[in-house]
Amino acid sequence: ILSLLLSVAYSQQDVMVTQFALNQQSYNPAYTSVKEHVNLIAIIRDQWSGLDGAPSTQILSLTAPLNKQNIGLGLNIINETIGIQKRFSLIGNYSYKLKFTKSVLHIGLNFSYRSLTNDFTDARLKAIDGFANDPSIQNIKEQFGLINFGLGAYYQLGEYFFGASVPRIIKNKLSKNSTVNQFSAEVWHAYLVTGKKFDVNPNLRITPQILFKFAE
Repeated sequence: ILSLLLSVAYSQQDVMVTQFALNQQSYNPAYTSVKEHVNLIAIIRDQWSGLDGAPSTQILSLTAPLNKQNIGLGLNIINETIGIQKRFSLIGNYSYKLKFTKSVLHIGLNFSYRSLTNDFTDARLKAIDGFANDPSIQNIKEQFGLINFGLGAYYQLGEYFFGASVPRIIKNKLSKNSTVNQFSAEVWHAYLVTGKKFDVNPNLRITPQILFKFAE
């Protein structure tokens, strides 16, 4: 009932990951120099399992510190499929660590390449009046790549930490179709994270944290 009452709805373009605390380097390049050891993360998320065209996401993330230079390097590989759309992202992270008396500031930069596929030839697509009478749908398979860059910062003060990032700055068009391009483009996504580390004992640490996300 509530859905039917909505005249306009907005959502995010970036992948949603519940365990964001384990995957911060994917949306904040500054986090790449936080860990002092090589870190490898793999995440698989399947929604509505069993339904044809259901959302599916795979993430592989690697970070490695160059401690003597206070530099962190990272690589993120993200594969997403939903319906007729496929997105493959390759993201390289660079982060530099500035050490102060009681705090540490990490500054990060990322460069990304995203491959997008929109398959309007998929047999599952149905047009009520036929594709010929709908100018928004061309009976083709679109494939193209997008290049972008992002910025981030991560500040550690004792056991407290604060992070902010915008993973993609350039507002690329998301289709080659001139009609669709009036409405279809990348928008800015901003992330803010904060939390605190608690050492329960020498072998146990609890880190409650919260993530704020904003899509333009």
